[in-house]
Amino acid sequence: MKKRLFMYLFTILSLGLFAEGTEEVQTNLNWTWTLIAAAMVFFMQAGFAMVETGFTRAKNAGNIMMKNAMDFSMGIIAFWAVGFAFMFGEGKFIGTTNFFGQGLAGWDWTFFIFQGVFAATAATILSGALAERTKFGSYLVISFFVTAIIYPVLGHWAWASLYGKSTGWLENLGFIDFAGSTVVHSLGGWTALAGAIAVGPRIGKFDSNGKAKAIPGHSLTLAALGVFILWFGWFGFNSGSTTTGTSEIGLIAVNTCLAAAAGSISALITSIFKFKTYDIGMTLNGALAGLVGITAGCANVAPWASVVIGIIAGILIGFFCKDLIKNFIIIKILATFSGLFGNFLKFIIPCIIIGFVAPGIADLGNKAGKLLGITTLIAYVSTILAGLSAFLAGKIILPKFIKVAELKEKSNLDLSPYFTIDMPPFTGIMTALILAFFLGLGMAHLKTKYLYNAVSEFQTITQKTVSRIIIPLIPFHIAGIFSSITASGEIFNTMRTFSSVFVLLLLLQVSYLVVQYLIAGTVSGRNPVTCIKNYLPAYLTAVGTQSSAATIPVSLECARKNEISEEVVDFVVPLCATIHLAGDTITLVLATMAVQMMSGVNPTVAMMVPFIFMLGVTMVAAPGIPGGGVYATLGLLEKMFAFSSGQQGLMIAIHFAQDSFGTATNVTGDGAIAIFVDKLFRNKK
Repeated sequence: MKKRLFMYLFTILSLGLFAEGTEEVQTNLNWTWTLIAAAMVFFMQAGFAMVETGFTRAKNAGNIMMKNAMDFSMGIIAFWAVGFAFMFGEGKFIGTTNFFGQGLAGWDWTFFIFQGVFAATAATILSGALAERTKFGSYLVISFFVTAIIYPVLGHWAWASLYGKSTGWLENLGFIDFAGSTVVHSLGGWTALAGAIAVGPRIGKFDSNGKAKAIPGHSLTLAALGVFILWFGWFGFNSGSTTTGTSEIGLIAVNTCLAAAAGSISALITSIFKFKTYDIGMTLNGALAGLVGITAGCANVAPWASVVIGIIAGILIGFFCKDLIKNFIIIKILATFSGLFGNFLKFIIPCIIIGFVAPGIADLGNKAGKLLGITTLIAYVSTILAGLSAFLAGKIILPKFIKVAELKEKSNLDLSPYFTIDMPPFTGIMTALILAFFLGLGMAHLKTKYLYNAVSEFQTITQKTVSRIIIPLIPFHIAGIFSSITASGEIFNTMRTFSSVFVLLLLLQVSYLVVQYLIAGTVSGRNPVTCIKNYLPAYLTAVGTQSSAATIPVSLECARKNEISEEVVDFVVPLCATIHLAGDTITLVLATMAVQMMSGVNPTVAMMVPFIFMLGVTMVAAPGIPGGGVYATLGLLEKMFAFSSGQQGLMIAIHFAQDSFGTATNVTGDGAIAIFVDKLFRNKK
């Protein structure tokens, strides 16, 4: 007995020590990562020095180097003396504690040095804007005030809560600037603009007629080196703003890099169009513009935003690169990419169906009980009714603003890709669906873990392919489609249709929610208005997160407010988050009809009803990833309607543009189903 008691005590102590050790490791990792990021941001001083020196005349190189050196040297001391106190000390409008580092210890010093290099960066922006036309002494005065007062005050308004002693008034208003697009770059830019206005242009910048003259820098090599140093340092600038060594730093780094790359490419294209040549300076500055632009939202970029960016990029290319279009360059490159990507989508769709549908059906089959069967049936019926409602509304309303066959090429340009690579799928769509159901039902019946584990691992592979390849490349695919549409002269008709369909599906989604709660309220005897009001937090959370899974905790609390039994709440809400996609169904049905009409096809009852019933089944087992509903539907669209790669791209664009509201409709509708199921089970009891 004593021996057993001793073993229990030893196990408890070991677990406690392990937990304590894990926490200590994470703390040390956070400190280490923040210091590494601070060092990378400090290295950006060299980048600024190289960029500014390279883009100015050789005679001013020494002056610029001295200003950059003093920016940091004097700036870090000013920030230690008063800047940190103004920025992170206690106080509503401005901090008033921790002057000269008083009260700082441990983690505080790590946090200080990271924020200190940020302050110096804000001051350094001045140097480039005022290059070649300020006295060294006068510049030092301005730089001191930026790091000691101006930057810290704005930082207190926006970032005071990072230190935990106060909350800035801008934060209280909902202001978000994750890594400093406003606090650092915008502040530096506005201060630089004020300085430039005060000192005026460089001598010799304008001729006697007031026409600007170019004053080229003396070393593009130094300028390019500086940009690459800044690009490198920006990984610390953005990812380091987490001040924690967690998994999110990878995504932030990717967003940072992609924005810089996109900025440089778009600037290059602009220079070719504007100057008929490859302007190195504009290209380098394009990368910096991309870095600045992504800094505020590098940790908050949603998939729909990427799609919107892709659409805008495609339209801009179509409108502003007419000379390139005539030579088949940009459009044909994008068309080539879209063709290759579209063929890859065709290949991966059967894998998506098998990888997600088969385990989904197996999971449902393994959950025994009447509650599962009734909930699944109601969710399926709700999805079907949503699809039929969308079809009826689309049949009545869509012909009023969509002309048959309005999506056609009017241009004489050859928009075909340079080459294509055939990627035939290993099996057909219907075969994949039948195989998925066969495997799913078989795994549920036999309860074999070996086949289930194998299929689950295949699901993991497929999911990583979708999240790491397909989703990041979707914006470029859409950009290619929209650039071709623009070049063909059909962009206005397409965007008009897009906007009309978007408004219609939003109205239909809200209307369907009202109908769901009217039915649920009538059956249960509850006030439907009160039930909807109780579920509004879940709706708004889903709009913000774009994820049914992330909204589950809020949905559970909302369902409890509607006085639903705990058994039903705990089972139905999480289950419906996976199998009930009425909002997605409305979107997919309306978008399908719109694309058909634009392509000269009149969607009939015989065409759409079988599609809606198949869509209902597909939605039950749709992958739980951004855009999972539309990815699972692409196979049906190709098989039942022969949708081309371009038509599938339009479907993806429409779906992602409204995905937040579609998800909110799914989640809020789950509450109505929970009320309905709760009433049925209470009657049986």
